[in-house]
Amino acid sequence: MLMNKLKINLWFVYDIVFSFFLTNTMAFVIIKDINSFKWYWLTIFVAILLICGYYMILFIIHKNRLLDSLKGDLDSADSKLDLNLTYLPVFGFIMSFGLINHQIYLFDNEYFTVDGQIYWIIDSEFDIILYSYDNFIRAACFDLLETYNIHISRLTTNNFWILTLLFAYKTFLSFYFLRYLWTILKGLHKINRV
Repeated sequence: MLMNKLKINLWFVYDIVFSFFLTNTMAFVIIKDINSFKWYWLTIFVAILLICGYYMILFIIHKNRLLDSLKGDLDSADSKLDLNLTYLPVFGFIMSFGLINHQIYLFDNEYFTVDGQIYWIIDSEFDIILYSYDNFIRAACFDLLETYNIHISRLTTNNFWILTLLFAYKTFLSFYFLRYLWTILKGLHKINRV
């Protein structure tokens, strides 16, 4: 019984880490190749954000689809390159949010600041990805970082429209994770794995 629980936990960690590295690698490759603002890139990244959000919503609305995915992945957890595709939309959503902000930065770098100073040059592509994860962690942990004034990213913004986008992003992720985790916990008991 204990080995079965350990195997399930390792399966979750493997899928999450693999999805994390896959989407981050794609985001870094894209950011490295894009050096100027283009409307079509912004449109593509917004479309990816909406598609990933749509698939995230599908998994929390259609619980049976999520449970079938979990059951299928648990049954095939012995294969080395098994990937639970239910995590890709989550990380795709986070990465596309970062890529949208990168395009906004390329459009006008005065929208982002560091310590109150206009952020003229991003030192590395890592900064914009950290900005996405900083806000993701704030949403998933219900502003734990904000309460203790912990900042992972050096970037901030005071622009109304970017703050509105950020509010929508964090609100969606907060509701999503509450529902998703609840569905997974109930679902694992339903398919008799925990």
